[in-house]
Amino acid sequence: MSRDRQAPVLIEWSPGFVRVVNTANGQTFRGSNIADAVGLSLAGRTAVVAISQRSAFIRAIPVPKASPDELQRIVSLKLPPLMPLGPGDYVSGYRLASDPALVGQLAVVGAIKSEALRAIYDDTEAARMTPVAVVPLAFGSWLASRRLHCPNCAVVQVRGDSLTIDLVASGELRYSRSVPLPPSEVEIGDAILQTFAVAGCAPSPTVALASPSVRADVSDDADSLSQLADVRSIDRLLFSLVLPERAAAKVNRSQRAAAGRAIVAAVIAVGFGLYVYTGQQMRTSHLRAVEKQASSQERTLQSDVGVAEQAADESDAEATVLERAFKPAQSFGDVVTVLSNSVNGSVWLTGLSLQRGQPLIVRGQATTGDAVSKLVAEIAKEPRFKGFKLLSAAKGSVGAKPVIQFALTGRAVGNLPLDQQGKTGGHL
Repeated sequence: MSRDRQAPVLIEWSPGFVRVVNTANGQTFRGSNIADAVGLSLAGRTAVVAISQRSAFIRAIPVPKASPDELQRIVSLKLPPLMPLGPGDYVSGYRLASDPALVGQLAVVGAIKSEALRAIYDDTEAARMTPVAVVPLAFGSWLASRRLHCPNCAVVQVRGDSLTIDLVASGELRYSRSVPLPPSEVEIGDAILQTFAVAGCAPSPTVALASPSVRADVSDDADSLSQLADVRSIDRLLFSLVLPERAAAKVNRSQRAAAGRAIVAAVIAVGFGLYVYTGQQMRTSHLRAVEKQASSQERTLQSDVGVAEQAADESDAEATVLERAFKPAQSFGDVVTVLSNSVNGSVWLTGLSLQRGQPLIVRGQATTGDAVSKLVAEIAKEPRFKGFKLLSAAKGSVGAKPVIQFALTGRAVGNLPLDQQGKTGGHL
């Protein structure tokens, strides 16, 4: 196999735009999706897919020392209140790290909307590539901070008309965001300080990756995507996001294989035992009893086969339920997208509270009260929302800049509880 076939393909993915880098020869492709960018020119290759900062969520959660199964349950319970999406609308993974400031451990969680992850797998399949890892691109910034020996820093990078900011504290990724590219160095600095304030982290040096136009304490020519070229580092330090139905199918295949091996072993054992026993008793008066026993063993094996097939069918049914559960009739992700599109340059959102059947609460900060009024007016134009109004507003500051901290409330049209939704057939 040639080196070109062995090297992984790096894919920076975001809705409506992808950048594909062939690490074997440095060739770069761009398109609206993976198949559009490369066609079948990279068919048969493995790929590392990095989800852009705009499409991924990063959260750092303190957790106690516990077994892997217990930690998974703890993270699954602590994560939903921190996410702007419903529990069934995203897929997450995490890496464990020690934190000197904590008694226990730190789970650094990366998450993406389920529908976006499903699109990634569909796109790679259409291009006939195999994704060996799917991770948030912000972890590429974290790997760069490790390589550059910067345990406390803001890793920034200019990507077209956007500026990505990934915060690293005590050697761990803590926060990630993407903002419209500010027009000046001063405003870039302000955006970085605002990110520290929103994340609750103390300001630290700036590391610029592949962005010579950004004034930084440390600069490096390599971008964050290139840091993910080593699949072994991902396996050792990170995680890969997997669709629930794919995980269920893998368990199902394992159960089928185990049941099949058990049945084959039982058939061989019984057959061998019957052969020996029959050989010894062939000329005795017990031949009929042996045949009766063989018939009984055959019925038992048939029963075992039926039980194994029933278990496999139940696993298939569970996989089908998961498939339907993660393709809801309505998506919280659409609500979040419409809200994000309504934000102007003088407003940034700091939190969302969105539950089925409950009012939507939007929290944020703005430079002026007029900016808040314009945001309310902009949201009011959207047919997806009704009754939006200002819930509270208070003056505050970020660094030396005065801001308005506000909260809005309203209703997302068609945002029904699951049981009610099933009865009415309502949709968003």
